[in-house]
Amino acid sequence: MFGNPWALLGLLLAAPIVWLYRRRAAAPEAAVATGALWQQVLAEQRFRSWWLPHRHAVSLAAQLVILAAAVLALAQPRLSARRTTVLILDNSASMNATDAPPSRFEAARRHALRWIGSLPDGDRAGILAGGAPVGVVCAPTDDRRQLREALERLTAGNGRAQVAEAVGVARRILENRRGGRIVVLTDACFPDAPEVAEAAGVEVYTVGGQAANVAVRRVAARRDPGRPEAAQVLVEVASFPARPAAEIPLELRLDGDIFPDAPAERDTGPHPARVYELLTGEAATLAVVAEYDDALPADNRASASIPPAPVRRVALVGETNPLVEAALATNPAFHTERLDALPNAPGPKTICVLHDEVPPRLPAGPLLVLGPRNACDLWGLGGFVEHAPVAWQCNRSSILAGLDLEGLVFSEVGRLELKASEPDRAHVLAATADGEPLLLALDRPEGRVVVIGGDPGANELLHHVEFPALLAQSLRWLGAGAEDADAEPPVEPAAVFPPGESDLRVPPDVGTPAEQWKLPHSRPAAWPFLGALALAMLILEWCLYQRRWMS
Repeated sequence: MFGNPWALLGLLLAAPIVWLYRRRAAAPEAAVATGALWQQVLAEQRFRSWWLPHRHAVSLAAQLVILAAAVLALAQPRLSARRTTVLILDNSASMNATDAPPSRFEAARRHALRWIGSLPDGDRAGILAGGAPVGVVCAPTDDRRQLREALERLTAGNGRAQVAEAVGVARRILENRRGGRIVVLTDACFPDAPEVAEAAGVEVYTVGGQAANVAVRRVAARRDPGRPEAAQVLVEVASFPARPAAEIPLELRLDGDIFPDAPAERDTGPHPARVYELLTGEAATLAVVAEYDDALPADNRASASIPPAPVRRVALVGETNPLVEAALATNPAFHTERLDALPNAPGPKTICVLHDEVPPRLPAGPLLVLGPRNACDLWGLGGFVEHAPVAWQCNRSSILAGLDLEGLVFSEVGRLELKASEPDRAHVLAATADGEPLLLALDRPEGRVVVIGGDPGANELLHHVEFPALLAQSLRWLGAGAEDADAEPPVEPAAVFPPGESDLRVPPDVGTPAEQWKLPHSRPAAWPFLGALALAMLILEWCLYQRRWMS
């Protein structure tokens, strides 16, 4: 095989060399005055008689050998075919583990550099990154310096291993190339490692060992639906297989301050999860650290953003009972303001609280009506009940969750008669023994409505401990029904190490340990020897025929 076969065309120069040697030149004639000179010439001729017959043939042979050696040196002959190899270096998150000092990735890089130094002259090699995202670090080349520089630029990342995808890219690179092969340097800590190692034309060499590791797998934070001022934080910890995950101590820092409360713990699948409740209405950053000394400290820490508590705007229209204002003022989930008159279009983000008198046609948007004393487009009024004790309540409603109103007496309760078009949207949540509604919830398209019957100033409920909770849960239900109610968006788990990257146990039956990688000795190229032969023959020919060593 030849690295530069076109150089063999230089052998055609042998034809003019042979022609020049076979061309006979006319001998010059000279007049001689004495025979003494002939005697001297004939004496020298007898001395050189053994050399002269072969002088031209030896010169021709020397010139042809010089030409052949020079042309072959330029053609770069090889004893074997040129091969192209693609090296895939795994730079996924697990390669940051320190059980192979200083890290698995650095150990793999050392083996890769040693492999580059052993490549036969003329062989080509390329380098691919085997972590997310897969990328070509160096296209196939026979420049060893370029390969080493590309390898030095590659670093370990925090993504998942994509070695199988990199093998697919390598196969496309090696299409239509004879003698192509794929070499993989990895810790094999990914699910499809056995399939990669068994694939045709792929050699897998592993770094690392059976390192134990602890990881924070998942951190998620959300507001408690029942208590917006409280945040619930779920932390999931995994152990591979250092110790039971439930025993791993965790440190929680809320905006830099250590959170000391003990968690409530529950099981979710194979890894136990811990649920923390933090009383904070403000947005905050929670950092979770697993206090365990292992081979991969980077996955021992994760963080999540706690969203701010949703604040609902509540407008108190007209005169309001001071106890109602006090109940709202103590709840951080609501921002209360006063309005002298009902706005024409309060909007879905504002919950209007109406007392006593209501307009003939209720405006759009969520409404809380306390003790209505006149009819409107949703109900009619058929008189009043002076005292109406609660005999029944609907415990399935979120408005009455955890509340017990039975036995409480409502005073000056209007007898509400729902209009024919609304009964399918109206839900009676509390009633008297005679079926008189005391608490209503109407889910109309323009906005939800909650009606609490009775005179706010005379109701026993107003002075009861259940009233602030009933008020808060009613407002929360009203706000949840708004078209663009600031419902809390789902909070995705904080970005931690990809699944599977924290399990650092190298499969013992996958591939070959890189320490046992037997690299071939690099054979020297033939062209320098051929060039040296051509130079030596040129010097020898010059000495024989120009310096006349054999004259």
